[in-house]
Amino acid sequence: MNNEQINEKMACELKALLEKYNIFHGTRIYFNNKCLHDRNGKIELIENIKVEEWLEWCNPEMVSMSFEGANSIYPILNDECENREMCTKIYNKFLEIGKEYDRFYEQGQSWNIYYTPKEITQIVWGAKNKSNKYYYPRKKSKKSKKIEI
Repeated sequence: MNNEQINEKMACELKALLEKYNIFHGTRIYFNNKCLHDRNGKIELIENIKVEEWLEWCNPEMVSMSFEGANSIYPILNDECENREMCTKIYNKFLEIGKEYDRFYEQGQSWNIYYTPKEITQIVWGAKNKSNKYYYPRKKSKKSKKIEI
């Protein structure tokens, strides 16, 4: 599978996850110069869009996302969930999608993420901890959360 095909599959899986839990509101998924977004409760595809023109922190070669509001993935990625059990379940499924394709996300700001390949993630994150554990920054936390892979 080439990079564009992986991006397409990841975008579809992320869309399905967000739809399943009704948290696609205020979300945009950028991939292959396309964007899936919620427009008045209907998900539309925008073509010929460059993510770097919309997000400061992004990866045009992979999948990037922006999100806002309580009915999006924002509270889950920023540790602001009321239902911790449900949020943990969604968060773990979210991580599984990236891991399936050897990609990990990095959070640019509280309202956007972008995926990087495993090799890059190991260089960025593995340089300090010298282990097979990756750290994902979490808002409202003095320590980063360890994720074992």
